[in-house]
Amino acid sequence: MGFLGIPLSVATSLIASVAIGLAVDDTIHYLVRYNTEFKKDLDKDRAMRDTLMSVGRPIIFTSLTISLGFAVLTFSHFQPTALFGFLMVVTMLSALIGDTILLPA
Repeated sequence: MGFLGIPLSVATSLIASVAIGLAVDDTIHYLVRYNTEFKKDLDKDRAMRDTLMSVGRPIIFTSLTISLGFAVLTFSHFQPTALFGFLMVVTMLSALIGDTILLPA
């Protein structure tokens, strides 16, 4: 936000809490499913593969759908609404990368 010149305010703080809540939800789904798969036979590679195949697709679809929905807000002439949309898109795409690439690693 500092690099882009976006000020830290009450509105951006509220945006952060909503966006992080959505991102944490996907992470919890992944971790719970991985734990369930891992307990079957203690094979971490199979558990990771099966987890990505089962919850990876819904995580990708929901994150992209939410991002596209919030991207519409960036066309608003009301600056706080446009900023809200932009920050939500950036956060959701960052969380998607984290959930699909960093978390399995």
